[in-house]
Amino acid sequence: MYNPVTGEIWNSEAAKPRKPHPNEGRTQEELIERCQGVEVKNGVCPHSAVCQANGKCPFGAEYKKAKRNALLSKVCGIANRIPRSVSRKEAFSRAWAIARNGGLEVAVAGTSYGTRQEALGRLAGYDPKSVIALLVPEPDNAHDPDAIAVKVMVNGGKGIYTLGYVPRTETATARAFLGRTPELRLVGGETIGARIRLAA
Repeated sequence: MYNPVTGEIWNSEAAKPRKPHPNEGRTQEELIERCQGVEVKNGVCPHSAVCQANGKCPFGAEYKKAKRNALLSKVCGIANRIPRSVSRKEAFSRAWAIARNGGLEVAVAGTSYGTRQEALGRLAGYDPKSVIALLVPEPDNAHDPDAIAVKVMVNGGKGIYTLGYVPRTETATARAFLGRTPELRLVGGETIGARIRLAA
């Protein structure tokens, strides 16, 4: 039999040339990435047996169960680090939101106070990778003993500068992330603001 498209000739009784499956030869990591978003029925990926690991699709029932358990563990960890001044129901509600969003992001309060706009203008001239942000509790703060200051320093620079504060409504949640280094991002134009992001 002649194939006019490819120009191949083969015996009609023999098997036709096998077209390789698009997943053939891929690593397990590549298969997992490729399978994301594919509807899995009865725990089996519809792509092919090549997609499966040890007889089970990495995005089948077992994988989903392990992924959910990891998410629950992360949520419980975040909720348990939120101070008891917040109800457990509210703490878990916040923890779920943080886990779903991959972290907590808030605007830094008080960035227009004093010389902070000038400091933000200078910070904008540095490579973001060289700017280090820190969360520092201020129990002796006269206005709010629960305050958490956002302080910054530049690699190779001298001293540390208070850029602003975590908003009062978010201080209880931010306490779950004390000890972690937040990612700082400057925003705005004429008036410069700042946002911090804490990975879950």
